[in-house]
Amino acid sequence: MAAVILMPLFQTAGFTSQLGIVDQAPTYAVFYGLPFGIILLFLAGFKTLNNNFAALWKGVLAVGLLLLGWMLAFSGPLIAPVILIGFPLLLIIHFKTNFPDQNLKNLLSRSLQTAIRSIPKLQFFIGFCCMAFCVYSLYLGFYNSENPAQAISVGERYSRLPAGFYYLLARKIGLPLLLLMILANVLLLRKRPELRAKTLLKALQWIGVFALLYLLLLPWGGYREYRPNIIRKDTFMPVLLPLMLFYGLSTIFLLKSLCGRIKNYYLAGLLLFLFIFTISDKPLTNLNACERNGLEKLARAEATIVKLDNDCTILEWNKVTDYRIIEAHARLLQFWGITKKKQYYIQE
Repeated sequence: MAAVILMPLFQTAGFTSQLGIVDQAPTYAVFYGLPFGIILLFLAGFKTLNNNFAALWKGVLAVGLLLLGWMLAFSGPLIAPVILIGFPLLLIIHFKTNFPDQNLKNLLSRSLQTAIRSIPKLQFFIGFCCMAFCVYSLYLGFYNSENPAQAISVGERYSRLPAGFYYLLARKIGLPLLLLMILANVLLLRKRPELRAKTLLKALQWIGVFALLYLLLLPWGGYREYRPNIIRKDTFMPVLLPLMLFYGLSTIFLLKSLCGRIKNYYLAGLLLFLFIFTISDKPLTNLNACERNGLEKLARAEATIVKLDNDCTILEWNKVTDYRIIEAHARLLQFWGITKKKQYYIQE
């Protein structure tokens, strides 16, 4: 049931400009989607540390999580800030849950000691180490060769956030539909008496806190010309995935708890929602035909510098007008066997 509810949201064509978890470009899929898949695996193992099992296997799992945390810190541009925001929030949630007395007079009494002692020491150690890895990763990011020399100011980046969010919403109906479905679930959850409904609503509040902190810190993460409005489908992924999680959990709960006519209406709306997402995600075909033709022309050419008359890019984000900037490209094409010798190309 969870797969049926969530699978249509993983778009590769229809609403990928808004919900681009599975990106059409392999480099983006490896740089953004894959690390978030791994961090979900990391969180599953992190939660498992609470279970009672042999100390040896718990130690093996802890070492594996540390290695995974090291890899995650350097696996993409968004993982480090997600961990640096998410782990302190997890500590706050755990502290708040285990703080039995909310009276400020007793803040330094046994209640505070109980809350601190309730934090699992092994989880705290692993989380702290992962945060240290992420801080080092962010430090290395200051020396990224792609950092623009003439970047816009932080203040101007903040001023562009509303435009980025507007274009993300207005481009297609995918994200507005998802938010509308989440709103419908929230309204139904508020009418449910079960403890699970209250837990889900509280989880959504914490997702909102995380999203707000992440979006407010996002402009400090650097500027790129290809995402001028800071917020884009890739940088929005850390907010999108928790929203999808809430949508999935709340939908499954409502399907099990609703009854009568309201359940029939809800099921009809859910089926329509899933149908729209399914038919929008049409298969992708022949999108690489232009680049393939350029590579074939390059492979047949005898000249050292080949002029390509097509407009598509080859191993590059932009058209190549100066062959001297593609030394690495020429060596790579020769290494792959596409060209017999080191050849360069230019495009008008």
